[in-house]
Amino acid sequence: MRHINTRICSRFIVMVSYAAIIAMTIALTACEERKVFDTTTDMRIEPPRQMRILLVSNATSSSINPQQAFTVIDARSDRKAMFSKQAVPFSVSVKNGSIAIGKHTFGKTVYIEPDSPFIINLNSTPYRGRMTITTDLRGESFDIVNTLPIEAYLAGVIAAEMPSYWEPQALKAQAVASRTYCLFIKQKFGPKRHWDLKATQASQVYKGVNAETATVKQALKETTGMVLTCTQNHGRDIFPTYFSSTCGGRTENSKHVFGDDYVSLTSVKCRYCRTVAQSSLLNWSSPHYTIDGVSRLIMRKYPHLQKLRKIKTVTPIYTSPQKPPQRITSVKLKGTNDREATMRAENFRLTVDPTGAAIKSTCSTLITTGDKIQFINGKGYGHGVGLCQYGAEAMARQGKNFRQILKFYYTNSTITKKY
Repeated sequence: MRHINTRICSRFIVMVSYAAIIAMTIALTACEERKVFDTTTDMRIEPPRQMRILLVSNATSSSINPQQAFTVIDARSDRKAMFSKQAVPFSVSVKNGSIAIGKHTFGKTVYIEPDSPFIINLNSTPYRGRMTITTDLRGESFDIVNTLPIEAYLAGVIAAEMPSYWEPQALKAQAVASRTYCLFIKQKFGPKRHWDLKATQASQVYKGVNAETATVKQALKETTGMVLTCTQNHGRDIFPTYFSSTCGGRTENSKHVFGDDYVSLTSVKCRYCRTVAQSSLLNWSSPHYTIDGVSRLIMRKYPHLQKLRKIKTVTPIYTSPQKPPQRITSVKLKGTNDREATMRAENFRLTVDPTGAAIKSTCSTLITTGDKIQFINGKGYGHGVGLCQYGAEAMARQGKNFRQILKFYYTNSTITKKY
């Protein structure tokens, strides 16, 4: 019988085990790096159905890591440079007033055209479509704008604004609202600038490919091209279909919050959001803020209010008291020189608390205690105009379809097939 050295055998088994683990790790890493994306469709669609999203603003450095080869086109000279796919990201910077990508320098504006499936990673986040990089007038920084078909854009928006596991009818209501909103903003402001919307809450949150889900794509498919219209001075047209997380019991008339006036953006009593929203969104109080600190924040953001010298009192102005819950629509600011000014409450809220997470809404009571202010008895989360997202989810759970949900929150509106 052959004698086996057990010590050597044990070492061999351990070595094989380590090798197997390393091999599996490499394989899994390779799988992660080689994520397979479906091809972006409608890349040649006409400009009215393309969205230009400002992803990066006033930056001095970024990185791009394409899923495949891409072409850089200099806007002025039309010079083209082909870049092959590589594991290491390409750096983007400004060099002598021009755009530099990797070791190559171009002009002040360049277009990045990725090959199929038309996806490019910007700062580690994958986005569909193409990119435009433009320097500022002084040639010291740059903006990056993502141009892509509207439905591909919305696929990166819906789940960033509403949980993708919510009821299908709620997701479809959100899809129509988001589509209408982005087309309205594009129509009104796009011609005046080199982008249509921001990728943040300043417009609507857009997270690119990472936010895409099967439920969202289905909601978009079943509402493709649908928008909301209402009667306006020039006839029926789309309008800014605002939406927010939780209204707290009543939505607000847009003219009291944003200053615009539409028949479909009036105040609606909502009994729905209270049945599904977390208690922390329905009953809250903010931290205390010193009036000195508030004054500095406001003066910094609104230089024209420096005429007050320094704010000494903040007085809230509420909506009609016969429509509870009340919402602060504006605040009266009085300076140490006794001069006064008024500003919209929503602007005041987001100046004092830019995150909007501490002062969740203006549906609250503003009190002054000594040299501090505080929002108490707060209800809801967000500006409260238009669609109440938690309310939409509650309605969907009760069997309402997306048309009924939209009709309830956007009174006197009509769903129209735009394309």
